[in-house]
Amino acid sequence: MRLKRAHLRIKTSCLAWWRALDKSLAALGCTHLLSDSGLFVNKTKTIVIIVYVDDVLFLGADKSAISSLRSAL
Repeated sequence: MRLKRAHLRIKTSCLAWWRALDKSLAALGCTHLLSDSGLFVNKTKTIVIIVYVDDVLFLGADKSAISSLRSAL
């Protein structure tokens, strides 16, 4: 019984982390793609954010915009 509860807590904590990440990136002006939920795009600053498990990759031409987005996140 304890193992089932622990497994359920792990599942819900991952979902809570993902929702918090999605909410904070949306507040920064990023939207996730419907085709792939791990890709976020900030169209005003032309930045692409890739999230895979616990790694985040920022792509863009303007280094100052990327660093300001990283620090805000």
